[in-house]
Amino acid sequence: MSEKEQDIKLKKGVFGYSSKNVDGYLLEITANYDEQLRKRDERIAELTARVGELTEKLNAYEKERLDVANTLVAAQQKAQAMVDNAAKDAEAKKAALSAEVAQFENRRNQAKEAMEAFRKESIELMTKYRELVDTATRINPAKKDA
Repeated sequence: MSEKEQDIKLKKGVFGYSSKNVDGYLLEITANYDEQLRKRDERIAELTARVGELTEKLNAYEKERLDVANTLVAAQQKAQAMVDNAAKDAEAKKAALSAEVAQFENRRNQAKEAMEAFRKESIELMTKYRELVDTATRINPAKKDA
């Protein structure tokens, strides 16, 4: 009850309280309650509208969060695929280079063997030449001085 309601004094008549005063007081209370109910209903409507707005915002934020999460997952998957592909490519290139190195080493070894054979053959030829020169000198000593 408000202060005004507490201050109201109903007048007593012959048969109890004055019905005019009581009816007026009841109308006033009804009007006050009607006003309070109207204000409450307006406030409920405002809060309901606000809840609706906030729910829409929350749903939008949730959708945005899901979009960001999905984008991050997709980016992580793409990055992992790129790393995996790069590793496969590197492994393939490493294998190709290893094969190429093996070929070069094989050719180098063949060249070494050929050089060693050439060296041995050269030594043999030089030895034979020396022997021939020595033999020729022994057979014809005069040509040695000339």
